[in-house]
Amino acid sequence: MGALRDVIRKVWAGVFFVQFRFLSKKRVIPLNTDFGFSRGTPIGRYFIDEFIARYEEKVQGSCLEFGDDRYRSAFPHVTRYEIFSVKPGPKVTLLGDIHNPSDSLYGAFDWIVCTQVFEHLARPHEAAKQVFSMLKGGGRLLITVPFINLVHRDPMDYQRFTEDGLRSTLESAGFYVERLYSRGCFTTSVGALMGLVVSDFSASELAPNDCYFPYTVLACAQKRYDQLMT
Repeated sequence: MGALRDVIRKVWAGVFFVQFRFLSKKRVIPLNTDFGFSRGTPIGRYFIDEFIARYEEKVQGSCLEFGDDRYRSAFPHVTRYEIFSVKPGPKVTLLGDIHNPSDSLYGAFDWIVCTQVFEHLARPHEAAKQVFSMLKGGGRLLITVPFINLVHRDPMDYQRFTEDGLRSTLESAGFYVERLYSRGCFTTSVGALMGLVVSDFSASELAPNDCYFPYTVLACAQKRYDQLMT
C-alpha cells in the first residue's frame, strides 16, 4: 500500500511540475511581483495583522513604528505615536538611520513596532542594539521578518531570517524574547511567491504552520528592568 501511495504521489507531482513549467514559460506565473497588493491582501500581511491584533489592548503609552503608520489605528490606547524613517514622508515624524538614531530617542518609548524592516538592514545586529536602547525599561518590541520572500529593494534587500536567526539577533542586543514563532506553510509560502493573496486560500489553508517552509517569523521581545543600559 505504501509503495502504491508513493507511485501516486510521484505521478501527481510530475503532472503538477509539467503544468508549472508550462505556466512559468508562458509567464502566467508568478501572477505579479508586488506581493499581490494589486490583487488583494498579501499573505505575509495577513500573518502580521494577526500577530499585531494579539497586542491591540496591551500597547499603551509612547509607541514608535518604523517605516510608516500602518498599525497606528490598531492601538487605541497609545498617547504618543511616532513614525521613524530614513526618508521623508507625509506621516514620518522622525528622520534618521536605525543604525545610528538620535541620542534624544534613547529610553523614549514603551513600545516599538518593526514589521518587515530588518531584511533591508545591512547590519541588523547593530540595529537591534539601537532599537533596544530606544526602549524604556520594561518596554517591548514587536518585530516581524520574512523567511520566504521575493527580493524587494527598499532601497536594498540584504537577508532573510529563520527563527534561530531572529532570536540570536534579539538576544545579542540584550532583549529577553517573550514569544517567537513562525507562520505559514509550504502551500501558503509557494502561493505567495506565485502572487497569490489571502482571498485565494481558505481559512483552513492559512492556519497550518510548517517548520520547514515558514513564510514569516514574528516575535515580542522585552527590555527588562534588569537589562537597562548604563
